[in-house]
Amino acid sequence: MRSLVGSLLFMAVLADPAMAEVTIYPALSGSGSELVIYSTLDNRLATQLIAAFQEGRPEVAVRYEDLLAGEVAARVIAESDAGGTTADFIFSSAMDLQLKLANDGYGPPPEAGPLGPTGRTPPLP
Repeated sequence: MRSLVGSLLFMAVLADPAMAEVTIYPALSGSGSELVIYSTLDNRLATQLIAAFQEGRPEVAVRYEDLLAGEVAARVIAESDAGGTTADFIFSSAMDLQLKLANDGYGPPPEAGPLGPTGRTPPLP
């Protein structure tokens, strides 16, 4: 009986390995675009960062997914390899995995980013 229960729990974990804690921050004004973030930072700590971002960009809703570091990398790889969309921004404490994603081509090329010709993020309107 114990082995059956253990097997069922193990299969349940394998069935959905990336159980993200998802928090939606609606746009503060109007309906604009949605920024999707995969992160290892606890939601309670990210709330102030997202609020500050939305002060400058109130038309942007944020979908914040709190994951483990390995899950962040695995989702980006799986979603990208499947030809689908993935997070707009990833924030992880596992710098080795972040660098591996960049080196393996899972990040946008520098010219595709929001940086202007000076190499700095342009000011908000």
